[in-house]
Amino acid sequence: MGYEDKSDGSRVYEVGSVDTVSLSDIIDENNIDTNSRWAIKIDCEGCEYDLLQDWDDVQILKKATHISIEVHTTNAGVNFFTTINESKIQPTFYNSEKWLRDYFANTHEGFLTSDDGGLRTYVFINKNVVEHKDELFWKNLLP
Repeated sequence: MGYEDKSDGSRVYEVGSVDTVSLSDIIDENNIDTNSRWAIKIDCEGCEYDLLQDWDDVQILKKATHISIEVHTTNAGVNFFTTINESKIQPTFYNSEKWLRDYFANTHEGFLTSDDGGLRTYVFINKNVVEHKDELFWKNLLP
């Protein structure tokens, strides 16, 4: 495996091709019942833009009770992996936030939980869970 040291202190590795799977493949392989309560964390180092474009995956995500997604811009710096999809990574958060709002505003409450320059993390909680939060969470946790 070869690599190149960049002037900004990062190191670029050449690893060749990597097999990928779709969200529906992951759901099927793990026998996840998408009609039950389930959560997902999406941290795919720039590949989130591919996920955001797949209509079938969007429909699966809308069934999740909790979603955490990390979104990158071209300003993410040296701490994210450059992918073959680098051309899809946006210079600002405008398009990704518009996508998240357009697809999840009717089903989930969204929260920005981290903003680190070119990297943001959002959490989305299904509105039904939010509406019943007292009975679902706090009732059995606090005396």
